[in-house]
Amino acid sequence: MNRYQELRIHRALPAAVLLLLALGGTLAAREPANQMTTLTLKEALSIALRQNPDLQLAANRTRSSEIALRKRHNEFLPNLTFSSSGSQQGGKSVDPTSGNYTSSSFTRFSMNVSSSLSIFDGFLNSSSLIKARENRDAAAADFSRTRQTITFSVVQQYVQAITARSFVAVENENMTAQKKLLEQISAFYQAGRRPVADLYQQQAEISASEYRLQESERSQQVAVINLLQSLGMEPDIMVTLAEPPLETMLANLKRIHNRDDSSANEPERPDITAQEKRIAAARQAIRAARSGFFPRLSASAGIGSSYSSSIPDSDVGDQLFDRNLSANVTLNLSVPIFDRGQTRQDVAAARVDLNNEELDLESRLRQVTAEMQEARLNWENAARQLTSSGNRLTYSRAALESLEDRYRANAATLSEVSQSRAQYREARYNHVAAEYNLLIRGLEILFSRGDGETLTTIVMDTDSKGENQ
Repeated sequence: MNRYQELRIHRALPAAVLLLLALGGTLAAREPANQMTTLTLKEALSIALRQNPDLQLAANRTRSSEIALRKRHNEFLPNLTFSSSGSQQGGKSVDPTSGNYTSSSFTRFSMNVSSSLSIFDGFLNSSSLIKARENRDAAAADFSRTRQTITFSVVQQYVQAITARSFVAVENENMTAQKKLLEQISAFYQAGRRPVADLYQQQAEISASEYRLQESERSQQVAVINLLQSLGMEPDIMVTLAEPPLETMLANLKRIHNRDDSSANEPERPDITAQEKRIAAARQAIRAARSGFFPRLSASAGIGSSYSSSIPDSDVGDQLFDRNLSANVTLNLSVPIFDRGQTRQDVAAARVDLNNEELDLESRLRQVTAEMQEARLNWENAARQLTSSGNRLTYSRAALESLEDRYRANAATLSEVSQSRAQYREARYNHVAAEYNLLIRGLEILFSRGDGETLTTIVMDTDSKGENQ
C-alpha cells in the first residue's frame, strides 16, 4: 500500500466512525417504537381520559366558562385608573414692558388618579353573573357527559379489536383443521379411496380459508388503529391487547341490571342537567336585556394635579401638592327615554332563545327515554342471542364431528363436510360476537341513563386475565 492510499484511509476513518455512531443512534431511537406494548382495557381508558382530543376540548370549554364567571364577578368592583400627560412648548411672545419679541420655553405635565363604580345598572351585572354561573355549570355537565361518551366509546373500540382478534383465532383454527383434512384426503386419494375432485375441492377450501384469514387480520389491524386514534396515540405504535375479564364484567352487569330498584332506571344524564342550566342562563339573558328599560346610576371620584414651568417663583412640589391639587366626586344618572326600540327587540330575541332551549330540553328528554328503553331491549335480546349461539355452537360441533367420522368411513361426501365446517365456523363467529355484544349492551344501559360512575367502576376495577396472543 502506498503512502497516498494510507493517507486516504486515515482521512476517511473519522467520517466512517461518525456515520456508524449516527446509524447506531438512529436504530436505538427507533427500537422502542418497534417494541410490542401490552395494553389492558383499564390502561386504554386511563390513556383516553388523559389524551383524548375531544375530552381536552371539553375541558378547555369548562376553563373558558370559569374565566367568564370570574370576569363577571370582577365587574362589581370599582376600577382604578392612573393617567399622566406632559408637553414641552416653546415660541416667541411680546414683552409687555419693553414691547420687544422674546423667546420662551416651558414644560407642562399633569397626573390624575380616578375611580368609578356602577351603583345601579338595571340588574345587568347581577343577571350577567348568574348567567355566567349557569353557563359554567352547563359546561361542567357537558364535560362529564363527554367523559362518559369517551369511556363508552373506548370500551366499544377495545372490544371490537378483541372481537376481531378472536375472529382471527377462529380462522387460524379453521385453517389448521382444513390442512389436516387435506392430508387425510391426500392419503385417501393415494389409496384410491377418494377421487381427485375431493383433493381439488379441499385445496380450494384452503385457499378460501387463507383469504378469510388475511381479511380478518386486516380487520383486526384497522380496529387497533381506530382504538389508538381514540386514545390520542400514534397509530403506528405496536400494541397487543390484553383479554378483558369478560365473565367478571358480565356478572357485575347482570347483578346491576337484574336488581329490583326503580331508582336505578331513573336518568342521571349530565347532558340533561347541562340543558337545564342553559335554560336558566337564557332566563337571565332576558333579565339582562330588560335592563335597558331602567335608569342607571354610577359614581366616580378622582384626584389630580399639574405643574407648569411658566409659573414664576413656584417649584414642582409647591404646584403638585398645593397650588394645583384638585379632587372631584361625581354622581351620574342616566334615564332612558327613547332607544329606537333596541331594548324591546333585545328582550324579544332573548325570549326566542329561551323557547329554543326549552324545546331542545323536551327533545332531549324524549331521546333519553327512547335510548334507555332501546338499551334495555338490546341487553335482553343480546342475552337471548348468547344462549342461542351457544346452543348452535354445541350442535354444529357435534354435527361436524359426526360428518367427519362418516367421511372417513366413506359414508358422507366432502361437500357435506365442507358445508358442516362452514356452519361450525359461522357458529364460532356468532358465539364470540354474542359474548362481547352482551358486554357492550350491558354497558350501554349505564351509558344511556348517564351512570358514569358505575360505568367507569366496572371498567377500571377489574384486572386483566392476561394477554391473548
